Amino acid sequence: MSTTYIVRPGDSLARIAKQLGISAEALISANQLRPNGLIYPGEQLRIPGALPELAIDRRRRLPRDQFIAEKHPKDLVVLHFTAGGTVEGAFQSWLSTKERVATAYLVDLDGQIYEVFDPSYWACHLGVAAAQNPGFLLDKRSIGIEIVNWGGLKLAGGHLHCWPNQYRTRYCHTGETARYVRRSFRGLDYFAAFPDAQQEAVARLTRSLCDQFSIPCQIPNVEKRDGLDWSYYANFRGVASHQNFHAEKTDIGPAFDWDRLAQALA
Repeated sequence: MSTTYIVRPGDSLARIAKQLGISAEALISANQLRPNGLIYPGEQLRIPGALPELAIDRRRRLPRDQFIAEKHPKDLVVLHFTAGGTVEGAFQSWLSTKERVATAYLVDLDGQIYEVFDPSYWACHLGVAAAQNPGFLLDKRSIGIEIVNWGGLKLAGGHLHCWPNQYRTRYCHTGETARYVRRSFRGLDYFAAFPDAQQEAVARLTRSLCDQFSIPCQIPNVEKRDGLDWSYYANFRGVASHQNFHAEKTDIGPAFDWDRLAQALA
């Protein structure tokens, strides 16, 4: 939630308070208003108890030839995981290709958010065939968020392993249950967990982008969330994940907390 609210035509204190999930009295007190005082469109109100503005690091930027500096209206946010363990690893993988594959944002394990290019622009982050994505329209109208996470894991000898070296890279012991989720999805039975601080940062960033670009604050229906259904997703507007647009992808996977994101978008 932002720390301020801009009054819109037709707003009232009671309506704003209900929308923000706070009491009208708290809103009146925070802004030193009269109980029946008038508010005006364009007026900025302080929201009591709101979280501070997001701290976004914009010092790590992709060169201009790694994205398309062409503004396009946005109505979709797509969540990915990096299938790696560091922000730097994802960033360098983008630099290593001329295909302009990237997302505007990276979210580290500790919740630090990096904006690597202006989210009004776009890059090829979905890998969807031209027949379903003519003129890269899905990429153009979406904002991608890459979340640092190894993704799918495989079990061997009491340990879970991530994909480098053909899933021989040790990730954690099976006793470290807070570090993974056990659930079968697209051929894998275990997935790396998302730390609490990271989940919180993703939720707040997503809400901020929805507010900034007037993207609908909605997530896929539960029965559609894990799958690829073009009749549903071709014109979907809101927040989805890479697995909804590509049958071979497992991001964002079953370890991601959609309920927490839904609460942030409410």
